[in-house]
Amino acid sequence: MSIERLEGYYLTWSYWARVYLLPAALILVSVLLIARFLAQGRSELDEIAVIAGFFAFYFVAVRGGHIYMIRNMHNQLKKDYAGIYPKRVQSLPSRMKMRQIGFALARIKAELARR
Repeated sequence: MSIERLEGYYLTWSYWARVYLLPAALILVSVLLIARFLAQGRSELDEIAVIAGFFAFYFVAVRGGHIYMIRNMHNQLKKDYAGIYPKRVQSLPSRMKMRQIGFALARIKAELARR
């Protein structure tokens, strides 16, 4: 993986919106439509909407915070270890999940800090 791919594909707001926000919104709308047909009264529908909306917001916010944290760590590593960090990033596979990227960057940071 190159630094350009990491910055241009994984650590962008469009990646967050495409991978986390859009699916969460579609699932939320689906749950609300199903609840509309199954709910007995208006108050029950409101309760289902609040619970489903909370979990959707929580999922999207946590994933956005995760990407923000990884981006800050990446920028710090890029600034502090400008000579060796790009070489370490190139040793990573070109396709990774966001969780794997976070662990890989944390491992790189620990190795560079021990040097």
